[in-house]
Amino acid sequence: MSSGSDTDWANLKYVCRGRAREREDVPLHVRETFLAGQYHGGSISEDEFDAGHDGMDLAAFCELESSRLAGLGPHHVAAIRLYTSDAFKLFNVAMRQRVCPHPIKTTMYFLSDALKKLRKVDAKTHPDAYNELVYLWRGMKNMTIDLAAFQKHGGTELAPMSTTASKAHLDSQKSSLRWLSIVNVLGQHTNAHEQHTHARQGVRSIRAL
Repeated sequence: MSSGSDTDWANLKYVCRGRAREREDVPLHVRETFLAGQYHGGSISEDEFDAGHDGMDLAAFCELESSRLAGLGPHHVAAIRLYTSDAFKLFNVAMRQRVCPHPIKTTMYFLSDALKKLRKVDAKTHPDAYNELVYLWRGMKNMTIDLAAFQKHGGTELAPMSTTASKAHLDSQKSSLRWLSIVNVLGQHTNAHEQHTHARQGVRSIRAL
């Protein structure tokens, strides 16, 4: 990875060389967020960060059943883990601005390839559920939309994007801010990626479909 800030590099070191939740390995800027109670995905406590992954290194994540079923290599797992840290902007901003070549094009490719590979996990382990349509929800604060134009022309998100299967969870995030009408997305069922992320338990925050 040739681009990125000091915090991005700290996240990469944690993902590739550290052990999950080991205090000496968790980046300093992440530990500071525990004191503030706010991480990039919203409120967070120290117990929620990388929950359930205590002591796991990159090799251990590669040995997860979902990794083996999907055929993920260390480069795939590292890309997923890096993306679900607060380094996600390193991936998304360039995608949404259509920067070419992408500043971390190889890592971006590994992330895309990993997400495609993970589709097969639920296809193998839960074939009936995999073939069902799932409603996924996304909220966007302080935005408006020309609904007629959107319904006529549609639209495509250029970067990975977080969604949730729980409309109730999304509703709980609303505050006094103005929110765009919630987007309804259809997709195939998969939650295999959740075992690899820094996300809080019960929250789908891979930011990708």
